[in-house]
Amino acid sequence: MLESAVRAAAAFWDAADAEGAGRTATLERLERLQIVRRVVPGETLLVETTKESGDGAGRTMSFAARGTVGGDMAMRARFSLRRYIDNDPR
Repeated sequence: MLESAVRAAAAFWDAADAEGAGRTATLERLERLQIVRRVVPGETLLVETTKESGDGAGRTMSFAARGTVGGDMAMRARFSLRRYIDNDPR
């Protein structure tokens, strides 16, 4: 579930920032992860992400994510992604 949320947030970030599109965004920090219920085979997890804040330089962005199955809460998360720009790992 966390991987789905991270991928959704990275795609959201790419769509919102044409200049940084296609650059690698990786999980930098997991602030909170709450698993409310299991997702079993055959169920569909719907993940919604919301941008919370950024570092101003376009390298780090914080997100909140919520995952539901059939309208029921399955997970909540708060995390930061880091984008590596021009092969500069700073």
